[in-house]
Amino acid sequence: MDHFFRRAIVATLALCLIFASFHAVFAEARESAPGDLKSSWASKVLQEWWGKEWIAGYPDETFRPNTNISRAEFITLTNRVLGLREKAAISFRDLPSGNWAYGQIAIAFQAGYVKGYKDGTVLPNSPISRQEAAVMVNTLLRLEEGIGGAAKFNDAADFADWSKAAIDALTAEGILSGYPDGTFRPVNKITRAEAVVVLNNALQYAKKARSITYDKPDVYGTDSGTPSIVGNVTVNSSEVTLQNRLIVGDLVIDGAKTDGNVILRNVIVRGKTYVNGGASQINIVDSALDSLQVCAAKGSVRIVEEGRTDIRETSWCSSSVPEAGVGGWSEPSDTTPPFFWPGYPQMVVESDTAVQVVAKANEQGRLYALAVLSGEASPSASQVKDGKDSIGAYALSFTQGLFAANMEKMLQLTGLTAGTDYDIYVVAEDDKGNLQPFPTKGSVLTNGVAPLKIVAASLPKGKIGDVYALQTISASGGVGARTFSLASGALPPGMAFTSSGIFSGSPTVAGTYTFTIRVTDSVGTNAQQSFSVAIDPPNPLAFFTTSLPKGKVGSVYAAQTLEISGGVGARTFSLASGALPPGMAFTSSGIFSGSPTIAGTYTFTIRVTDSLGTNAQQSFSVAIDP
Repeated sequence: MDHFFRRAIVATLALCLIFASFHAVFAEARESAPGDLKSSWASKVLQEWWGKEWIAGYPDETFRPNTNISRAEFITLTNRVLGLREKAAISFRDLPSGNWAYGQIAIAFQAGYVKGYKDGTVLPNSPISRQEAAVMVNTLLRLEEGIGGAAKFNDAADFADWSKAAIDALTAEGILSGYPDGTFRPVNKITRAEAVVVLNNALQYAKKARSITYDKPDVYGTDSGTPSIVGNVTVNSSEVTLQNRLIVGDLVIDGAKTDGNVILRNVIVRGKTYVNGGASQINIVDSALDSLQVCAAKGSVRIVEEGRTDIRETSWCSSSVPEAGVGGWSEPSDTTPPFFWPGYPQMVVESDTAVQVVAKANEQGRLYALAVLSGEASPSASQVKDGKDSIGAYALSFTQGLFAANMEKMLQLTGLTAGTDYDIYVVAEDDKGNLQPFPTKGSVLTNGVAPLKIVAASLPKGKIGDVYALQTISASGGVGARTFSLASGALPPGMAFTSSGIFSGSPTVAGTYTFTIRVTDSVGTNAQQSFSVAIDPPNPLAFFTTSLPKGKVGSVYAAQTLEISGGVGARTFSLASGALPPGMAFTSSGIFSGSPTIAGTYTFTIRVTDSLGTNAQQSFSVAIDP
């Protein structure tokens, strides 16, 4: 049974509290906090988050606490704080699907704390104001309205109507505060430091506002996933199974009231786990606990680890000892590979040419990630470790780095192409050399516009006398419609090239022709590629018919059409030499016919000429019987 305290209905929050600009970086080893972070008005909270590696600085060793953050960055941070992942279908005029923040804003829209503006925009890159941030946080915390927190500010009259209730509720609970001069400054832009503080305050409020007790035998939790609980959880009944939960707080198993079994299955606890008293057996299956403290007030207690369970720290009260042997304490196998926490790894597009990989595993080791073009065959885990694709060639981009147990690790894949689909493969290996058997796959589309380029690599050869097989030269990338043109050189005579990229015709002159094609997109960007096309001469002109049948005086001669091969175009026949049998005729189209009148053997030569003036001759001998 869940017990709620205070008057808030609190959205469940995830533990992944990370605030880093998409251009900030993590180092292999945690460096000292930047000087501007230590001197910030929010130094205490910032240093706490820095020590936990929840925030990061810039390459120039600054944190820039007073720098404004955009709406998209604040939304991304909020989604991570709340553990939100479900997306809605969205359409905003200023947010193309390839934008790095598209998925994050789709999550926020689904969660109901972002709706966009009346003109169909969402302004992802605009700095977020204090009153906008207040409305977003309050929408998720759902605090009661009308409790008078805002009335104390000198500039309360400046609050927008849509933000008054949120500012009122958040300031009354101390989640947001004003300035020393008594103002709130609702339209001021929120800074990096303020974003950390307000979300830290929201988290602390939520943890205090909610507590859950399971006091009856039952199975608690969902069938899949790991929904989050912020606050302390108490189990004070036997025969309880708690499954598929992420607890941001402490878990207390009250052994004095649980003299039977308690099962934790796929449970992640980010606070401390206490087992107090009793003769209970606690089965911990495929779970991750930051800290386990066992105090058996009477009898003994069995703690049994199963599957992929990882407990970072275990302590026993002086009066308690773990039982040995069957049913007692069991160590996880040294041959078990690490596993990623639910929801990891994540792939975030950082820029036109870079993707950030965020991963969290249950034990320390090394992380490997690579990128290949979308649709290519999947590499094996060992190939990912070696930075190679499925055929053993080095991947387009590869990175690796050490990571600590149960802490987020960020890696960057660089050198990618803008506006291009990639498949990202990630695999983890623990410090004992146990490599995950299969890589985890994710897909991304990098930001920006893919470079304009002509796709066709070459054109086939042609032949004089043949119709050239139509070729369409295509291009990729760029913006909008593309127009093709001849940039330099000359096409083969008889060939044509259209603005839509179609190369066709019937070549008339043999030779090798080199020319350059240019493609131009709708914003004037262009790309060029050189082509070389060989045009072969036609097949030699030749007579296929090489003999004629005999005839007979007084009989009609069966008409014969001379057949020709090779040559180009129309062919014209003529008598080159000799004489035809009397009574016979021969046409320019190659037909030999008539009724012979005088017997004898007649020899003559026929010439054929094609449209290019090429000619060939064939001698014939025809016998005419009496």
